[in-house]
Amino acid sequence: MKRFKNILFVSDFKTEACNALDRAVALSERNQADLTIVDFVDDLPDNLKKTLLTKQLKKIQSYSLEIIQEQMKEAVASIRGTVGNVSYQLLKGRPFVEIIRKVLRDKHDLVIIPSEGKTRFKEHIFGSTSMYLMRKCPCPVWVIKPTKRK
Repeated sequence: MKRFKNILFVSDFKTEACNALDRAVALSERNQADLTIVDFVDDLPDNLKKTLLTKQLKKIQSYSLEIIQEQMKEAVASIRGTVGNVSYQLLKGRPFVEIIRKVLRDKHDLVIIPSEGKTRFKEHIFGSTSMYLMRKCPCPVWVIKPTKRK
């Protein structure tokens, strides 16, 4: 069986009801693989950019960035030492495009992503980013159904 050596975990620290990171860490430990955690910074819609003053916009974006970075640092600190090499990165842009670019650039051999919660059943199990990745990503994609932590 092929062992994974370079795993990419797509985080969603906005929803903490998923044990996907725990599974990614466990898989990395078993395979002695490197683990990279990525999250995305949401860009403000154009109509909102026009209405807000530039100073307010910069404050909102920097505050959002600080919160996400702090959550990622905590997550990496909690698993450092159990996994070979752990790193994290914030990406900006269309999630599925940036994930595929990262896979190609850094030669990841597995992508782990929590499924996105939507209203329709099919989209609840496989969100739009997950569907794009399963069709277009050059490496295997593992979509993990969210479960609440106890």
